[in-house]
Amino acid sequence: MRRKTRPAFAWAIAIALALGFIGVVEANAAQEKKTEGDTVSGIALPVSDKELMGKVTAALSTSGHKPKNLKTVSLGELGRVYVATMDDGQERVFVRLVARRVPCMDCHDVFFVYSFDEKMTFLDFIPLHITKRYNKPWDRDDIDKIRNKFSGKSLFEPVSFDPVVDAVSSATISSKLVFHSINQTGKAYQELVKLGL
Repeated sequence: MRRKTRPAFAWAIAIALALGFIGVVEANAAQEKKTEGDTVSGIALPVSDKELMGKVTAALSTSGHKPKNLKTVSLGELGRVYVATMDDGQERVFVRLVARRVPCMDCHDVFFVYSFDEKMTFLDFIPLHITKRYNKPWDRDDIDKIRNKFSGKSLFEPVSFDPVVDAVSSATISSKLVFHSINQTGKAYQELVKLGL
């Protein structure tokens, strides 16, 4: 004859599980509230201000001219954009800083910058912190895979993402987020236009 489970024991297990879940939720909320460093889209950046500005300057310099009159514009959930007039005085170049949460327990959040010109032509892609399996950072081939896919293209039109061909090996979700974010350039551009930039 099977013994009946005691209701008090079942309730004790349910309460313990609920308290454990509440603890996890509170821990996650506390982690998100940390604002010790710079944040973008509510996510703390994993790099120092100096390192960030080095990457922004590198992305701006892709056009072959040196940036000057650098201005920073926050676009909320669309990230942050750095706008610079180049030393030739003819052109402005934009660098968008993107921070995205990855909906995967095994993956880390995605942080990168990319640049484009006034005609919305893609110029460069520079990761700040993007990893693949075993928390390895993307290597030169991984970065070039993204650069080559967007190189010279107009960002007015979205670039399609085929996970079999376009994804960095062992970083499919991160790759998809990079494509999605760059394909949002049109929205960021509209916001910049509204701001007179």
